[in-house]
Parts: sequence; C-alpha cells; structure tokens
Amino acid sequence: MLGAIATTNPDSFTAGTGYTIEEFIPKSQNAKLIAEDQIQASAGLGSASASLATSGAWGAVLAAFKAAGGGGSTAPTITSLSPTSGAVGTSVTITGTNFGSSVGSSTVTFNGTPATTISNWSATSIIVPVPAGATTGPVVVTVGGVP
Repeated sequence: MLGAIATTNPDSFTAGTGYTIEEFIPKSQNAKLIAEDQIQASAGLGSASASLATSGAWGAVLAAFKAAGGGGSTAPTITSLSPTSGAVGTSVTITGTNFGSSVGSSTVTFNGTPATTISNWSATSIIVPVPAGATTGPVVVTVGGVP
C-alpha cells in the first residue's frame, strides 16, 4: 500500500503505524511530497493513517497494488493425495495448505485436465473426482491465479 501526502509543512507529518516514510520530494516553493509505504503479506483489509499539523495545508492519496501474477497470495501447497492413482470418477482427497476457504475461481487440474466438479473444498482439503480425459501426471491446485 502506498500513501502520498502533499504538505507545505513536512515537519508536521508522522507516518501511520506500520508505514515507513520513503522520501520527501521537493515540489513548488515550500511544498513537499511525502511518500510512505507498507507491504501487506496477505490479501485482506488494509488501512493507513497519518498525523498532520492542523496549521499546514495538505492533500493525501492512498493506493494499493497487486503484484503481477496474482501476488499477495501464498501459493497453495499439496502435501498428500489419497488415493495416489485411480480411474476417471475416483474421488481424490487433496490435503495441503493455502487452498482458501471456498472454491471461488480456484481450479484443480489432473495433468492439465481441469476438474469440472468439486465435491468439497476447504483451506486444507479438497475432494474432487478424477475428470474425464485425465492422464497420469501432476495434480495442480491454483488459487487466485497462483498454482
């Protein structure tokens, strides 16, 4: 998250909790642009605060950015499959972490063949039948665009 404050009195500015003042940029006479930022490790609510003297004129901008490739999400990790092989239609339990609490736009593929039915989905377990057309190969869980 990036916050920028334009003020005529930069000495009156205190960064919000968890933020770091990155730079003071000279602008027009007696005006300064102060940039502060904070890295948020996971998706969710974000907020910013700053303290400014009441006697100075100021303006503020707050922006949030998502890293290319879906960033902000922790990659899902598969720790086990049960069973480890089976025919089309066999229910497979995928155990791991960072699957998210619901399917949403997440996907499961079997050697590149997408599963079209999900029986159960939780943050640590997915139950999914082997889809038609699946062949022997990697099982991949993709959450928020991150495989």
